[in-house]
Amino acid sequence: MHKTIVLNLGATLVKQSLSLLLIALVARESGPEALGIYAKAVMIVAVFSLLNDLGFSQAVLRGKVTSTKVNNTLFLLNIIFSAFSFLFLVVYSIYNSSENELVEIIVLLSFGNVLATSAAQFAAIANRNEKWNSLSKLQAFSNLSSTLVCIVAVYFTNFNVQLLAVQIILSNFIVLVGVVKLNDWRPKLEFDFKESLGAIRYGVFFSMFSVFLTLQKQVEVFGLSINGKLLEIGIYNRAQQLVLMPNNVVTGPLGNIFIPIFSREKNDGFEEVLNITIDVFFVLSLTISTFLFIFAPEVVHLVLGEQFSQSIQVVKNIAFGLPAIMLMTPMSWVVMSRKSPMLMAVWGVAILVTYSLFLIPTAIFGNLGHLAIMYSMVSYVSLCIFSLLIFGENEKHLRKIVFRKTILLLVFSAAMYVLLEHYFAELNIAGKVLIYFAFLLIFFIKNKKVINLVLNIKRSMRK
Repeated sequence: MHKTIVLNLGATLVKQSLSLLLIALVARESGPEALGIYAKAVMIVAVFSLLNDLGFSQAVLRGKVTSTKVNNTLFLLNIIFSAFSFLFLVVYSIYNSSENELVEIIVLLSFGNVLATSAAQFAAIANRNEKWNSLSKLQAFSNLSSTLVCIVAVYFTNFNVQLLAVQIILSNFIVLVGVVKLNDWRPKLEFDFKESLGAIRYGVFFSMFSVFLTLQKQVEVFGLSINGKLLEIGIYNRAQQLVLMPNNVVTGPLGNIFIPIFSREKNDGFEEVLNITIDVFFVLSLTISTFLFIFAPEVVHLVLGEQFSQSIQVVKNIAFGLPAIMLMTPMSWVVMSRKSPMLMAVWGVAILVTYSLFLIPTAIFGNLGHLAIMYSMVSYVSLCIFSLLIFGENEKHLRKIVFRKTILLLVFSAAMYVLLEHYFAELNIAGKVLIYFAFLLIFFIKNKKVINLVLNIKRSMRK
């Protein structure tokens, strides 16, 4: 189990680090506006590819598939929907865009989605067969090889921002070949809707959760696109991805571990594990957000370059909300563990509506700094709202724990933000390092239980 966690975290860290490296190179070569075009293309593809998977891979992963015939039916439906989505996006991009670069990126990304959808069911079967280590190694290899190819291509081709989409295609193709080899199952041309109805229904309900989350991630880009702010889209999108990278690293691997723990029908240790998880994310998120408060100029200039100087304030403002964003991760695990498609759908709708109501008007009428701070504030409000949806009347004490942690995060983050923004903004790099290590020392002395939390997690996973 521990080896699996390390491999999963390692694979995800490799993926995020290499993606960040490729983005850094492309950003320096192309500039913010080109990355704004790429982010706009991602939004268009995300919206028109919502029906690609329909949650069928999750139906396989959760054991809703009862026979090989059902497996074949779900795979055939996946291929039909993804192929239709690909053709629609190609036609749409050609007839509705005068920008060749945007058309190229949309076509490349939509083809990458077809490969990802084809691989999803094979990966779900491998996951269900507990081939976690092989999947982690495959993920790391696919990202390493595809990113290295694209990094070399940055210097020897005229393509720049398109290489971000090419990297996705290469990575998804390698994953597809790998997961096919990991499984004995091979799809056949057979269709039985009646026998597959239960799995289809479960997958569709489950997909509503991911559909609304996908749309929520594109809310700001949509708002900025209304006024054609490609430069602003590029600046904001890169800053946001930079801040959210730590959360992306831990979400997938740890989710694969904790969701099954939360899902146990007779789980006397649920509250203990949830408290431990929340406390770990509490400490981790404040450590990362404080680092970004202090070193935002250095991080932006190192990763994105001088062209993205406007991103510095955006990074700080989003880092203010990072603790709430990270704490929502274990909340989403609880939702997924409850095995209630309706709860997942309600959660997804609540997220989309909450973010849309506040962020789209801010993106249209405000500046990037306003948009980033609104994003952070909405994250804190959303965390409180969502805890009301997750925990029932007999779990009020858990709701109070989340509320208390949310208030502590908000107060501490606001204090650090004001302190560092107004009193330590002019420090040189040596002074910043001293301030950060002084913060870590005080913070971990005040939170001595961090080491015990890690040990408790190990004990909980052995149960």
